[in-house]
Amino acid sequence: MKNATAYDLVVEQYRKRAADGDTRALVELGDLLRQTDPEGARAAYQQAVDAGDLRALFDLALLTRRVTGDNDAALAIYRQAVAAGDPAIAAEALYNIVLEQLSAGDSAATDAALQQVIDAGQPRWAAHAMIRVASRRSQDDPAAAEALYRQAIDTGDVHWSAYAGVELAELLEARGDVTGPPLASIDYPQDPA
Repeated sequence: MKNATAYDLVVEQYRKRAADGDTRALVELGDLLRQTDPEGARAAYQQAVDAGDLRALFDLALLTRRVTGDNDAALAIYRQAVAAGDPAIAAEALYNIVLEQLSAGDSAATDAALQQVIDAGQPRWAAHAMIRVASRRSQDDPAAAEALYRQAIDTGDVHWSAYAGVELAELLEARGDVTGPPLASIDYPQDPA
């Protein structure tokens, strides 16, 4: 490529890797094109999805919402991820649906979707959803919030269990409960790394 910019060369490298069957290269190409060529990014993400990279659905939905402002189209993509059959992908997609519904101010749909995320049983997303529900209930039903924070701790997700512990401590402190079981006695999961 005579007079090609460094950007052009990188794009060409991604295209070559993608042509050789590297679906991750399609996602990375989409990431690279997102700002300068949204339609090219959309095509790259869609090709990655078509080639079996279900995680690319999240990139495609995000691009759709940000570039076109079409929240309904983004929700349809998240629903496609839910229906794809991978439990971890489905739970994350459900959580993203929750975020879309929260931004739209649809409280009833948000609560139903949060419950679906919890019911999906994927520790990371279930704990995150439990924390979100608990924080929504903490003023009106502190006992239910406490139970949800404790359930989130028990999911085993290292990050969200710890976060739930902090939220639980704040809830108990706000209630003046300094005599309850010490949070240090909770068996928090350990990072396997």
